[in-house]
Amino acid sequence: MQNIIIATAALNQTVLDFRGNAERIRQAIYNAKKLDAHILCLPELAVTGYGCDDEFFSLEICKQSEQSICTLIEETEGLLTVFGAPIYLEGNLYNCAVIVKDKRIIGITAKKNLAREGIHYEPRWFTPWQRGSSVKMNFAGQSEIEFGDLYFKVGEVG
Repeated sequence: MQNIIIATAALNQTVLDFRGNAERIRQAIYNAKKLDAHILCLPELAVTGYGCDDEFFSLEICKQSEQSICTLIEETEGLLTVFGAPIYLEGNLYNCAVIVKDKRIIGITAKKNLAREGIHYEPRWFTPWQRGSSVKMNFAGQSEIEFGDLYFKVGEVG
């Protein structure tokens, strides 16, 4: 049986600081590789910072998130990395995990269960993804990326 080392990163991201957030993500990728991790799970919405609130209504945030991921993809050689980012698709905004391995996006999953209590009321900005469905999309210079309710295999696990 193959062992899989999973690294997580608790990052101090700043809302809409795309350059600073990307640098902190880059450092987390570097640290995970030093630990010989196979998978790095970054925080939800790590690319933008979590609390963008009504700024999520600006599609420019999705464009900048995509550009940030484009620059970070090159760092993923040998490490499956999960980037948290907002993605606009077919008229809806989704809270997503962009899964990248060896400089290629292997899929994008969208959050299905949105927080609806206290200070977190995600349905104001995001659309929940419908269970069991998927579509293809172009993102970060790559085409025909599977987007939706997906499963991934890592080594012998999946």
